[in-house]
This record gives sequence, structure tokens and C-alpha cells, in this order.
Amino acid sequence: MKNKCGLEKAVTHMLLAMTLVYAGGMSAADAANVNEETGNSASGTVIKENQTLSDTSLFGWKYDDSTAATGGSVTLKNADIFINSGQTGLKGVYGGYSADGAATGNSVSVTGYKHASTPFGNSIIYGGYAGSGADGNKITFSNSKSSGSLYGGWAAAGDVKNSVVTITDSTISSNVCGGHTNAGTASNNEVQITNSEISYVVVGGEIFTDGANANGAATNNKVTLINSSANIAYGGRVGGSFSISTGDSSANGIGAATGNTLTIESIKSGSAIDLEQIYGGTVVGQGSANGNKVILGKTGAAAVNMDEVTLLYGGGVKSGGGVKGGDANSNTIEINGNVTLGTGTGSSSTKIYGGYAYAGAASQNKIMIDTGAVVSAYFIYGGNSSGGVDDGISTANQNEVTIGGNVSVGNSICGGFATGKNGVDGSMAAENKVKVTETGTVTGAIRGGISNYGSANKNTVNVAGTVTGVLIGGWSNNLGNGVGTANSNTVTVSGTAGDSIMGGYSVKGSALSNKLEITGSVTGYTYGGYAGGTRTTDNASQNTVSIGNGGNVGGNIIGGVSAKGSADNNTVQIKGSGTLGGSVYGGQTTAAAGSADKNTVELGTGRTVGGVVYGGYAKGDGSTSGSASGNKVTVSGTVNSTAAPYTGTVYGGSALTGSADNNEVTISGGNVADVVIGGSSSTGAFGSGSASSNTVKIINGSSIGRDVYGGNIGMGNANSNSILIEGGTIGGDIYGGYTGMGTANNNSITIRGAVDLSGRTIYGGDSSYGDAKTGNTLRFENTGGNIKAIKNISQLEVSALADNSKALTITNGNASDLADTTVKLVAADDGLKVGQQITLLAANTGVITNTTVLDQSSLKKSSNKFISYDFEEVKGQSDKIVVTVTGKEADTANARALAESRAAGVALLNQSSDLLIDQGFGAVKFNGEDVVKDTYGFAITGGSSIRYNTGSFVKANGFSLIAGLAQKTTVDNGVWHLGAFFENGHSNYSTHNDGVDGAVRGDGDATYNGGGILARFDSASGMYGEASMRAGSIKNKFGGFSYNGGLGSYEDKSTYYGTHLGLGQVWQLSKNTSLDIYGKYFYTHQQGSDFEVLGEQVTTAAVKSSRMQIGGRLTKQVTADVSYYGGVAWEYEFDGAADMAVAGADLAAPSLKGSSGIVEMGIRLKPSKTGKITLDLGAQGHFGKRRGFSGGLQINYSF
Repeated sequence: MKNKCGLEKAVTHMLLAMTLVYAGGMSAADAANVNEETGNSASGTVIKENQTLSDTSLFGWKYDDSTAATGGSVTLKNADIFINSGQTGLKGVYGGYSADGAATGNSVSVTGYKHASTPFGNSIIYGGYAGSGADGNKITFSNSKSSGSLYGGWAAAGDVKNSVVTITDSTISSNVCGGHTNAGTASNNEVQITNSEISYVVVGGEIFTDGANANGAATNNKVTLINSSANIAYGGRVGGSFSISTGDSSANGIGAATGNTLTIESIKSGSAIDLEQIYGGTVVGQGSANGNKVILGKTGAAAVNMDEVTLLYGGGVKSGGGVKGGDANSNTIEINGNVTLGTGTGSSSTKIYGGYAYAGAASQNKIMIDTGAVVSAYFIYGGNSSGGVDDGISTANQNEVTIGGNVSVGNSICGGFATGKNGVDGSMAAENKVKVTETGTVTGAIRGGISNYGSANKNTVNVAGTVTGVLIGGWSNNLGNGVGTANSNTVTVSGTAGDSIMGGYSVKGSALSNKLEITGSVTGYTYGGYAGGTRTTDNASQNTVSIGNGGNVGGNIIGGVSAKGSADNNTVQIKGSGTLGGSVYGGQTTAAAGSADKNTVELGTGRTVGGVVYGGYAKGDGSTSGSASGNKVTVSGTVNSTAAPYTGTVYGGSALTGSADNNEVTISGGNVADVVIGGSSSTGAFGSGSASSNTVKIINGSSIGRDVYGGNIGMGNANSNSILIEGGTIGGDIYGGYTGMGTANNNSITIRGAVDLSGRTIYGGDSSYGDAKTGNTLRFENTGGNIKAIKNISQLEVSALADNSKALTITNGNASDLADTTVKLVAADDGLKVGQQITLLAANTGVITNTTVLDQSSLKKSSNKFISYDFEEVKGQSDKIVVTVTGKEADTANARALAESRAAGVALLNQSSDLLIDQGFGAVKFNGEDVVKDTYGFAITGGSSIRYNTGSFVKANGFSLIAGLAQKTTVDNGVWHLGAFFENGHSNYSTHNDGVDGAVRGDGDATYNGGGILARFDSASGMYGEASMRAGSIKNKFGGFSYNGGLGSYEDKSTYYGTHLGLGQVWQLSKNTSLDIYGKYFYTHQQGSDFEVLGEQVTTAAVKSSRMQIGGRLTKQVTADVSYYGGVAWEYEFDGAADMAVAGADLAAPSLKGSSGIVEMGIRLKPSKTGKITLDLGAQGHFGKRRGFSGGLQINYSF
């Protein structure tokens, strides 16, 4: 409604003027009292039909004292009243009236009207009017018109509640209120309007009065408009109009507006009444507006146009009447999909608040804009806490805005806005959420939380749809003297973002621990955290940017950027597929002495960067030292030079001035168009900076377009850097360290695998002014080939290659490039033969001088994994260094761990054999003594923890299980027991050796499955004999084996078989005591196998164990069902050697051969005298060749 009178009291003046016109200009002197007609004499009932009553008010009940007006009614059918403006007194229609008492259950019913132009002129319709409390009054207004206002219930004092106003097919040229009180609570009042027009304000329940601040509340009131129009609508309010003056500055209240609901399903088509303001619940004065709700439109219904709405509040609180204070929390706005709302996006256009508090908190409010809805506004705030509170601290937390429709904003959408006050700390916009669903589209910017003078932390923005503007998780604006943080915010984009995004942005303060997660498309830059302040403590650290599969970013990607502080410990992870248009920075600082340290960048396979990749970048100011140190960069994708000149480079750390130390760059299967630099410091004063202790690894077939630097500095030192190149392509030269002025010492470069260096120069160090050779090392490990030149190397480490055509060869070096260089042999190929001449190094004339020395100590026991060679230098060679193979042997001290893993397998099989003989045959005999029938079952399980001294030693923890059936046969001179069994076992073991390079340990496990047969004969004289045969397969998995820098493992499966024979005599020493003296022989055979470990072919011979045991066992029968036993034995292993050859060279085999002692004890019992189960629990201790403990439990069941 443009240019309409917005003053509610102006309605009265307008009606008065109209009345004067109709009265022909009656003067005040001619004024007369209005006539009154009551139902006091008719049980409180007044009924009028087909007439207009002039200057007459109607009352169902009318009491001018404190008598309650209860149950009165006025019914008008095609009837109305008209009161001329000159009349005085009570003017209107009253269902019930009590001047000083209550009005309860009264009603007014109006159907149709009679007056030609102004029905109910200069009058008001009340369901019930009370001096003290109004309850349950109602108005039903149908197919009619009214020039005056409608009140379901009115109380001059006290509560007004449960009033109902129902308006259908009607026109009201004034206001409609469910319930009004001047001082009290307006609760549970309801207004229902259908197919009607209300020219001015609709309120569910209200409290205010003229001339003083009203005390009370407006609670749980409800307004519903269906196909109807109104200018301003409130669910409930305390105080007067929220945004239009009432004409009386004292029309304010003290109390809460809570739980009110305003629903506008649809707007009447063609209505001249424009809906301009919508409020769920408001307070003008002092009090909270909490838990109110606004619902606009209806899902699935016809379109609703609300394009004249300028203000929309779920809940609002503002000051008035000299008082202030109160929260606006937990309010809700729902805009359904059939709604079009808003006047545009300019600064004077629509403003939407889930909750607004001038001097209080605005938290936990919600705004939901459904799929299909169209909204245009200057801004949309979930919660706005303004700066009016006395302590200056604003709080806007945990608000939510969800957008599934089409929304345009000129300023922004914000979850929570905390204004605060200049110079006051503590304001907070935290844990707010803005979500754009897959169906949502936003033209404009989104901020999860904004704090003008304080902090914006832990806010969330989630975009699955489309947003054209900037996205910021948390924005700490820090106006004036404000200082705050933008920490722990999160922005997630799985849809489309048409501009830049920031996890957290602080104008003055830190931006820490923010997170960006992108699997959609971002047109602009991405910042995990941005600290734009002027203080050195304004840091942007510990932020994370994760770009997953399908994530596209058009601009630069920066984990954290700080203008005057540090940007440390940020992480950028880029995985999957998608396009990246700019450069990538783990951390960036533009401060004079700021740091960009310990940042991490990971560029995954399939990803392409068009600019530069920096782990850390410290811009500095050219004179003050900063740092870009301890950063890590891993590139498995592609870095192209497509964004701008001088791009396509990867830096671990880059500092304009200061240090760039301890950075690490790994190019793993990646492609870099230009240069790779571990650490770079550009223009610092001499000695003020360094590029040292950086690491560069080029592995897994990577391609580098130009040079590779461990460390690079303009003025300062580039020392102790390391470079590893393992295969791939290098398009330029290689520098361990480079400095324009300073030292480049103690750098190391290692070349492994096939790398074409034919046109390349390797510099251990390079300096225009300074030492660039001392301590620099270049290592060619099992590789060689042509190289243009090698410079500034103190020690050159080479390999003995079987093919001399592949020897390391310098093709275009300068004279004396290798002067004062030591050449050291560090590796050798497989299959070298004694007497073979090997070229270690060749060069063009003059490169190798008489001060190029071959380290003779490196020629002895030069090891290649499991084989070691002896070499001898061939003297008198020109421009090359040649050696002859003079000896070859297996490196037993280290490699025997492999053979010991085989010995561990045989030891496990022997454990199973012991379990079978020690307890299995005992189970057969003991169980068979009480068997009535011929067949019985038995089961034995056992475990052990044993150390085997094999030359070094093996530790094994094993478990075995045997189960089977046996048959007892009695003959004239004794008893036969014949049986068959299944066996299974598992062992975890570790091997331990003292090798040349220190302790060598391996870990593995073995599992076997098999079966066999057994037989035992017990003679009547006490002599017995026993035998068994068994066979199966054993699987041995050996891993965790570390040797010469490699991790080796193998897995093989082989067959086994074994047998045993035993002979013994049992003497009965007394009635309950017996002594068993025995001798036993065991044989176990594990088949050999072949496998590969660390690139070497390993051949194993069969392992054979041949053991003899001699011992005795004493048994004491305590009862018929319980006996104890104990014994000692001596065992000797005759073989048990695990023979093995590696690359054709035999290893000294570890062996189980030797003597062991055994001590045993146990108990046999029958749990139940009548049961079929017997148990035997035994334990053994071992010492000597094998040491440790074993135990077993046998369970026998007779069928």
C-alpha cells in the first residue's frame, strides 16, 4: 500500500471526518449521547434484521459496574449500525460489556449489511469488552462490511484470552484484533480471515495502552489469512506498531511476545490492499519475542504474490517508552513454494529477519524458503542482534536460513548478525547456518555469521544449489576499535558458487581452523581463512581447504592468508577430477616479518593447476626477515604454465626475505611444466635468509619441465638440502643448493631408476660468491647412463652395473669438474661374475683428474640386497674408473631372516607332532580303558610360546588342534587302538638377527591343515608300541622385513609329511602309582619352494626335522576318576636346517639342531562318573635349544 496512511490512530480521525460529512457538519455543541439497546432484559440476546440502526449501540449484556458479562450475544442479519461523529458514549456493537468486571463467552454474529455506503460507521465491534479480563469471546463476520475495527475480546485491565474472530467474504476498512488488553496477557486468541479484505492492521493478540508502558504479554495467539488481504499483520505484539508510529510515543509495553503464529496462505486477487509488513511477534519497549512463527503460502496451492512486502519479521524487539531490552530467539519464517515476495534488492527494499533484537540476543531463529518460492530483498538475516544493549555485547547464535527457492539480495543472506558496540569486546555471531539446497538459487552474497565489532565463529554455509555472490562462513568486520576472530567456520560447496569463497574473514583479528569443502564449482578465489588486520597477531592458521572429486575452482586456492600476521599449519587437499584455474597456496602472508610455515598442499592424480603451487609463501617487504619453512607439497597431478607468465612452478616454501628451510616437495607421478624448488628465498640482505635442509622427491615416473632445486636463495646459504629422483623425466638441470652470494654445502642428490640426464647438468651446489662444493654428495643407485656434466660434488657415489654400456658417463663436462672428488661404490647389480670388469664412471677428456679418487674401502663387501661383492680397481685407465669383480658371497648375517621363517614353519609342525604324541596317544589309551563299545572320539588343543636358538633366534607363539576317531580291539595278549585324525594349527613368529647394518627383524605367521593315522598296542605285561603318519599343507606368510632400505615380504605354500615311532614300558610301582619309561623318534619334512623378495629370486630346499626323545613319566591315581602325572625328557634334533639360496648364492642355513630338556606335569580327570567325557590338562617347560612353555587340553568323548 503505497502512500496509504500508516498511522493506526489516523483511522479514527478519518472515520470522524466521514461521519461529519454524513451528519451535514454537526458542531460539537450539538453533540448528543448515542442510544443504547441491550439484551439485559432478554437473557443477554439482541437480534436485528434488515435494518440500519442510527446512532445506536447494541449490547448483548451491558453492565456499568463490576458485574461479569457472560454469554451475551448480538446477531445481525442484513443489519448494521451507523453512528454520526457528533455522538458521544459507547459507540459500537458489544456481545458483552462490563465496565469493571469480566466478559466471558460473549459473541457477535454479523451476516450481510444494510447501510448503503458505510456500515458500522464510527463504531467498533467487540465480542466482549471487559474492565477486568475477557475470556472466550468471539466475532463471526460473514458477507458483510465494516468501517470500524473488530476486537474479539477487549480488556481495560487483566488478561484477554481464547477470543476468536472469524471473517468470511467481507471487507473491513479498519483493524482486526483477536484480543486486546491495556495491562495483562493476551493469549490464545485467534483471527481467521477468508476471502476478505482488511484495510489496515490484523493482530492475533496485543497489549498496549496510551499514556503509559503497558505490562503484560502476548502469547500463543494465531492469525490465519486465506485468499485475503491486509496492510500489516501481526501474530501477536506487545506495544504499538513496530515500524509505523502510532502517533503516541507512549504506546509501548513491558512483556514478552511468545509462541504467536501468523499464517498467510493466499492473497485476495485484485485487492487494492497491499500487504506491506508481516510480523510473527513483536515487542516495542522491553521484553522478548521468542518462539513466534510466520507461514507464507501453502505447498501445492496457487501462486501467491506478496511483492509489496517491505518488512518481514519472525520476531522483533525494539526500544520504546524509555525502556529497552529483550531477546528475539527461536522464531521461524516459512515461505512456501507458491510465494513471490519482495519489492527488490535496493537498500530501501524488503528486509527479512528471522529474529531482531535491538538490545538483546537473536539466536536459534529459522528462515525456510521452499522450492519454487521467489524472494527479492535487500538482506535476509536469520538473527540480528543490534547494539542497543547497555553492555554493548550482541549475540546472534545458532540461527538457520535454508533456501530451496529463487532468492535475490542486494546486500547478503546471513545466518546471524551481531552488531555490537565500538570498543566493547565479546559480541558474537556463532554456530549459524545458511543452506542452499539443490533446488535453491541465490543472486547475491551469503555470510554464515557477521559480527561488526566482535567475533564470527563456528558458522556454516552449505551450497548444493547455485549462488552468484561471495560466500563467507564467518565475517568479523571489526569496525572502529573492534577486534574479533573468524574461527572454525565451514563452507561446503557441492553446487555452484559464482564468486569467491572464504571459510573465515577477519578485518582485525585471527582467522583460524576454518574449513572449505568443495565438490562443486567455484568461479573465484577460495580462502580457508583470511586475516586482514594490521597487527602481527592477526594470523590465518590451521585452516583447511578440501577440493574433492568434481570440484572446480576458477581462481587461486589458499589455505590461509594473513596481511600482517602469520599463515601457518594450513592444509589444502585437492583430489579427484576437475579444473583449477589459478595458483595454490598452503599459506600466504604479506607481512613484513610474517611466517608461512608448516603448511601442507596435496594435489591428487588427475588434477591440473594452471598457476603456481606454494606450500608456504611469505611476501615480506624486502628488508625484514620472514619465513616459509617446514611446508609440505605433494603433487600427483599436473602443474601447467597456463594462468600467467612465470607459472607452472612448485615451491615447498618461498620467502621474499628470510628463511625457507625444512620444506618438503614430493612429485609422485605428477607433471610440472616449469621448475621445482624445495625452498626459495629471493632478495634478503646477505646472511639474513637461508634456503637449507629442504627435501625434493621426484618419484613414480614424474615429469619436470625445467630445473630442480633443493634450495634457492639470492643472498644467503643454501645448505643441507636433499633431492631424490627416482625415474621420470627432468627437463632442466638439478641443483642441490643455489645461492647468488653465500654457501651451498652438504647438499645431497640421489638418482634411482631410469632417468634420462643426457642433456642435463647436476650441481651439488652453485654459488656466484661462496663455497658451493664442500660436503655435497651425488648418488647414482643401481643406475647410470649419460649425463652432460657433474659439478661441485665432494663425493660421487656410483653403482657397479652388469652392462657397461649403461655406466655413468659424463659427455660434456668441463676440465677438472671432478677434481678433488671422491668416488664411492654404493650398489651393485644382480648376477655379477667373478673376474668381470665393470666401468663405474666414464667422462670426456679432463673431467677425471688425478685428484679424482676411488674410495678403496667401498670395494669390499659391497652389498646388493642379499649378495655382497669384492672389487678391485683396475689401474691405468684414462678418463674412466674401472673395477674387477674379485669375490661374491651371500650376505648371510642379514638375509638369514628369510631362512629362519622357514625354520619357524617346521617348528610349528613339530609342535603339532608333540601334541599328538604327548597327549593324543595318552588320550587314546586313557579314553579307551573305559570304552564299552568299540569306537570313541578324542580332541586335543594346545598352545605354546617358544624361543628357538637357530644361530640367531626365532620367537613363536603357536596354537594347534587335533580331533579324531579311534577304535579299540582286544586280543589275547593285549589291546590295539587304531585311529584317524584331522589337525590344524597357527603360529605368529618373529625372527631376530644381528646384521651388518644393525638388528634385522622379520615378522610372519604360518598356518597348516592336514590329517593322519595312528596305532598303539598295549601288551598285558606293560610294554607298548605306537606309530603315526601325517601329511598336509602349510602356508607361510613373512612380512615386515626391512633390509638395505627396502621392505620385503613373501608368501608361499608347501606340503609336509611326517611320521613317528615309539616304544615304552609301564611299571606298576604300587596299586595307584605307575612309571612309564619311553623312547620316541619323530620325522617331519616340509617341501622346498621358490619365491621373490626385494627383486631377488629365493630358492629354498626342503626342511627336514629328525628328533629323538628319551624320558619317563610318573602317574599317581588319586581316585577312580582323577590322576596326576609328571615327567622329564631329553630331546635331540639331528637336522632342522633351513637351506636357502638367494640369486644363486647359498646362505648359511639356520638350524634347529641341538639338545633340549623337557619337564612336564598334568592332570587327567572325568568330570562326571557316568558321563562320556574325559579331560587331560598338561603343561611342558622347555630349555636348551628350544626354550619356553607349551600346554595342552585334550577332550575325549566315547560314543
